[in-house]
Amino acid sequence: VLFRSLWVPGSTCDSSCNGKPLFQSNQSSTFVYNGAPFNIQYGSGPCTGYMASDVTTVQGITVQNQPFALITDASGLNPFSAAMFDGICGLAWPTLATNSATPVFTNLISQYPNMQQIFAFYLPNNSSLSGELTFGAYDTTKFVGQLVTAPLTAELYWMTALQGVSVGSTVISTGATAVVDSGTSLLTGPTTAVTAIANLVGAYQISGQYYLSCDSISSLPPLNLQIGGATWVLNGEDYTMNQGGGVCILAMMPMDMDTIYGELWIMGDVFLRKVYTIFDYGNQALHFAYVNQN
Repeated sequence: VLFRSLWVPGSTCDSSCNGKPLFQSNQSSTFVYNGAPFNIQYGSGPCTGYMASDVTTVQGITVQNQPFALITDASGLNPFSAAMFDGICGLAWPTLATNSATPVFTNLISQYPNMQQIFAFYLPNNSSLSGELTFGAYDTTKFVGQLVTAPLTAELYWMTALQGVSVGSTVISTGATAVVDSGTSLLTGPTTAVTAIANLVGAYQISGQYYLSCDSISSLPPLNLQIGGATWVLNGEDYTMNQGGGVCILAMMPMDMDTIYGELWIMGDVFLRKVYTIFDYGNQALHFAYVNQN
């Protein structure tokens, strides 16, 4: 949900969109061409195209006059043709929107004022189960215990105070900011902090990625994340990923993003698979509870 815009590959996209369904604007009677250039930079590279608007449907609910981009060059996604997705629906706050294009969820709650102004993510830890994104509600069957509320520190990304990070009893960080993001696979943190964590768990680095023996997973210390006045505990099996051959990776990536909000940590899918998260637009808050693993 760090992503700022809605985009799909257009009919004039170059070979970077090979194998993807392409939006055929001439088949839509409600399509409105805008033509403003669209340029966005991701970690892997840029995507470019042009702006338009049309009716958008989310699980049977229509959003009128939704701005979106038609991509003509997705080569920065390295490679988009092999990706498991066909486009991106950004859910960050409107202040970050590319070309001032109102995000889908913001238009959704504006056009349906009786809808609760929340959305929620459930990412299961079991590949046999399906994930769930809920608009206008949350699913009480997908979490256990009481919800913990954390107010946002700014209406930019979905960001809140990260009061502390520790590995076992060793304090790694205090007074940072956490950005919760379904579009980031791993956890990210400052280089010095991730290096300290890797050293504590006995991981070794090759080409920027940390590895460790899968035999050590059961004995790894817990990774403790203090958010909303609660401590969210990730065990060794939560913050590592099995690569086969007895080798696991540390599911963390160094990324230095010091801002006016202090050092930033991204709570990606590694966190969301353990902690059910509700994104509360109306109250400018996040709500957390442990995922129901049954």
